[in-house]
Parts: sequence; structure tokens; C-alpha cells
Amino acid sequence: MLPTCREATQLLDVLDDADTSLLTRWGARFHLRYCDKCHRFANQYRATSRALRALATPSGNSGLSAFRAWRARG
Repeated sequence: MLPTCREATQLLDVLDDADTSLLTRWGARFHLRYCDKCHRFANQYRATSRALRALATPSGNSGLSAFRAWRARG
């Protein structure tokens, strides 16, 4: 049985996790590929995740911490 929209989007974090069963991963990927709304949500989720990783600084501070410091200055 294929996952619902809610179930498929909740599985985005674990799609590549070996602890998640192959059938669960396959069903979620199938749903995300053919459901337009979930496909768009998954693309936005991945883009946000990439952007947040890119904001991390080498010192280990998060981009959010850097933004808050910048905003506090002025």
C-alpha cells in the first residue's frame, strides 16, 4: 500500500536511511514522484536543507547565529 501525502512527506529525512525498509522507501519515493503537491514540497524541503547547510560557517556556528549577530549590530 502506498503512503499518504502526510506519511510520504514525513519520510523525507529517512529515504536514504538503511534502517528504513526497502518497501517503505520505495513507496515514499513513488508517491513523491507522482503526486505533484508532494513532489513540489520535497523539492522545497531539499532546497531549504541545502541552503541551511550552506549557511553553516567553518567555526561551527550556524547561519542563524550569524544572522542574529548581524541583526543585533544594526
